[in-house]
Amino acid sequence: MSGIPQIETLEFDSFRRLQGPWDELVAGSHVPFPFLSHAWIEGWWRHFGDGQRFALIVVRDAQSWVAAVPLALRSARFLGKRVTIAEIVGTGPVPGRGMGLSDKADLIVRTAAPEALAALGQALVERLEGVDLFDLRGFDSHSATASMLVGAVRGRVLLERSVSPYLPLPATWDDYLRSRSGNFRKHLRKYRRELEERGAVQIVRASSATEAGELFDEACRISTRSWTGRRGTDLFRRSEIRAFFRELVQSLVEQRRVDLRLLRVAGEGVAYEICFDEAGRIWSYNGGYDSAWARQSPGTVLTADVIESACAAGRTEYDMLRGDEGYKLRWSELARAESELLLPASRWAAQGHALLGVRLKERLRRWPWLVEVDDKLSGALGRLRQRHPSGS
Repeated sequence: MSGIPQIETLEFDSFRRLQGPWDELVAGSHVPFPFLSHAWIEGWWRHFGDGQRFALIVVRDAQSWVAAVPLALRSARFLGKRVTIAEIVGTGPVPGRGMGLSDKADLIVRTAAPEALAALGQALVERLEGVDLFDLRGFDSHSATASMLVGAVRGRVLLERSVSPYLPLPATWDDYLRSRSGNFRKHLRKYRRELEERGAVQIVRASSATEAGELFDEACRISTRSWTGRRGTDLFRRSEIRAFFRELVQSLVEQRRVDLRLLRVAGEGVAYEICFDEAGRIWSYNGGYDSAWARQSPGTVLTADVIESACAAGRTEYDMLRGDEGYKLRWSELARAESELLLPASRWAAQGHALLGVRLKERLRRWPWLVEVDDKLSGALGRLRQRHPSGS
């Protein structure tokens, strides 16, 4: 980093006009996550930012931006006291989705200027007066940012959050198949054959904004017939979230930064998968299939098609993102741990919210029976909203 770093704090109106410089910074950083792209952050704020304050902290040298973090500041209550919480935009709760929508997040530092991390970390704590708690979710376990903040900030709390299975991609699909067991290959052939016995199998991929909108709507209909849809916990059950993702895929598809595919049998949509295509990697964000077709495993057949295409296109990795569900671990045994970092102020309300409002909740979710109760309650509320759309 050349010269003395300059620190700026920008509001949303300034950020939304800076798509080029922002995406260039993210692409040149150590965290080129799709959830840090300009399209994701700008769209998320317009759909979910009401009642919050946007603060983009930027470090620049003489030539360009070298580090940044986009923050959302919101208010909460702890024992009657107002607590101001700062989160990386996209990681905070949205209606019906307490865990947030961004699976990964971090402070953004250009790889050619690693020394900018210290300046950004200092600015993060010093420039936002009145923040009671920095709640930073989605750090990879190897994140240099998390290590720096853990070592520099007193009273910090580091929580294990989740894991993300991932598959390093070989040169060809055949190379991948040869690395798997004969039983794995046999079942792939069986699922495809059983689907073809029910009718012509077609896999379609969105290539224009208009087509992306149509396929996304069809994917939402499939989602309502999935096992999560029948429980009322599918991602797209709320209109606010549907609107955000529909707009996002339409804006990214013609830039070839999103991969939306549907599998149809005899013209009927039975499975979908939505992936981001960023930094030479495929990030599989959401998928599902009609539970009436569970025996034929159409989701597995569709994922195989995604991975085969990714190998052919020279992509280096297929990241299955947050969650260690069994269907993901069939594709790869490798996984990255992800963490949540809490930086509370010394005030008792901030400490209490970090301890009880966040840390205790995270620990309780390790109890399977509590998770099951929470899922059932969420599903019941989701089904109620579906019957009464005016409340969605």
